[in-house]
Amino acid sequence: MSDLFKQSLTIAALMGLVVLVYLGFLVITGQFNQVLLKHEKFWGGVCRDEKQGPPAVLAVVAGVLLLTGLVRENPWLLGSGFATVVWCYVKHRQSLVEDPFDQNEP
Repeated sequence: MSDLFKQSLTIAALMGLVVLVYLGFLVITGQFNQVLLKHEKFWGGVCRDEKQGPPAVLAVVAGVLLLTGLVRENPWLLGSGFATVVWCYVKHRQSLVEDPFDQNEP
């Protein structure tokens, strides 16, 4: 594996570790629900009620980061692109979950 990919995967892993530490801090301090509500409000404003909107936006951002990182041979951009791909997958899995209380009763 080339040195560029080793560096970029290390950077993506460090970004993931920082996110996990941040989420742990939010859980410990009790602010996790506030952040979730702000997160849903943000994506609701960007994508309205479209379920596949957030993964599509993240896929475009990941593609731009990956291509720019490859062209410029920048491990920071490439690592950010890899981290965004993981975030896109998580948002896609979240969009597949259906709320049982949203069903209309006859």
